[in-house]
Amino acid sequence: MRNIPLDCFRGIFALIVAFGHFYAWSGYGSVYPVSFVYAVDFFFVLSGYVLVNSIVKEDCFNLEKQYITFFLKRIFRIFPLYYFTTILGFLITSWVNGTDLQLNYMRLFQVVFLGQMTGFSDGGNFLNNSPAGIAWSISAEIWVGFLFFTIVFLLKNKLHLMFIVSLFLAWICLVTMNRFAPNGMEETYRQLSPFLTFGSIRCLLGFSAGFMTWYVAHKITIDLGKGASVFQILIVSIIFYLYYYHYDDRGLGILSPVFSSMLIYFFTFNGAVYKCLNNKIGEWFGKLSFSIYLVHPIIIAIAIKLEAFPSFYMNLLYVFVLAIMSLITYSCIESRFAKLYMRINL
Repeated sequence: MRNIPLDCFRGIFALIVAFGHFYAWSGYGSVYPVSFVYAVDFFFVLSGYVLVNSIVKEDCFNLEKQYITFFLKRIFRIFPLYYFTTILGFLITSWVNGTDLQLNYMRLFQVVFLGQMTGFSDGGNFLNNSPAGIAWSISAEIWVGFLFFTIVFLLKNKLHLMFIVSLFLAWICLVTMNRFAPNGMEETYRQLSPFLTFGSIRCLLGFSAGFMTWYVAHKITIDLGKGASVFQILIVSIIFYLYYYHYDDRGLGILSPVFSSMLIYFFTFNGAVYKCLNNKIGEWFGKLSFSIYLVHPIIIAIAIKLEAFPSFYMNLLYVFVLAIMSLITYSCIESRFAKLYMRINL
């Protein structure tokens, strides 16, 4: 059974990223908290949590079969919408910037196979402010996910050992990002070594935190009772306060996976905020989250071309257009291919 409030937060954080890019790419970066970039860490932690939950609850012990299922689910959900927005994004970006996309075979491989985090890139402006550019996080989830999937599957009967492995991986990733990433947790495409990007390390940190969150939520029995509502309000308030009023503190990036884990954990309880989000609106926020994430660069590119910059009324129009386009792409592409997968899987 899906946790609708957590899906809703996925949509909320996607919208936060969409607004962050609107302000930053329009030249108003100093107005909007730069901490919006840490919203991606919530995606990583939640994806790790959901991945572990699906593996542990699945009775199948056939690694090959689960791999095929894992692959197909992501191919049918991710690639159709990704290809559509990428092609449209390239056309719009080329029109807006009036520049050559500088495509070559290596970059085409990177785009076609979601290889942004594999190291198959020699730079260039073809990813700038486009759906393919921000898809670095999706690329990380795909490729790091395969590695993490294998580890969890092999240790699914020794979850206490997997907890120790996850704790060790999280510590290594934190130390690496803190010591070697020039911009801390904001680093994505920069490589630590050939074929190892900081974005992938950041994703592995999130997946590890996601497993530990799942373990604590499912293996350690705690009854918060009415206290669940207090903790839910508290964690949401703390996250808002820290990332809005202390957005210039890059050290907060290291704590981002921790806050994301706390948010997910406390929303496994049926508290007051959980109940407020557990409705059709929350459900649709979750459904549209992926479309919001991939569609918004296209709208921003058009807005910049038309010199429609952030303002109160422009922000309202931006949300309206983003909602309409996200609903269309979800209904016509993402939802249809998800149904196609279900028919094939039957």
